[in-house]
Amino acid sequence: MVKGWAADITPLYDKEIYIKYFERLPRFRKEKAMAQADPLKRVQSVAAWSLWEKLRKKYRLPKETVFNLSHSGEFVTVSYTHLRA
Repeated sequence: MVKGWAADITPLYDKEIYIKYFERLPRFRKEKAMAQADPLKRVQSVAAWSLWEKLRKKYRLPKETVFNLSHSGEFVTVSYTHLRA
């Protein structure tokens, strides 16, 4: 089964909120966000990973969970599937 969530990224337009979320990212994700020339794409990158981490922790998803991050305009989405043995 595939499950999916969406989130509005506009709160991250506030510099203080953006920094709070950015600082929680792993290094590779910070680098990916900073490589984006467009500020909107940086916010989308930070928001998508932050949503994924929130869901991973909330549902105690294992590292091998298959997931996808996406974004469009002011929304990001996360979908995942985990096949249990």
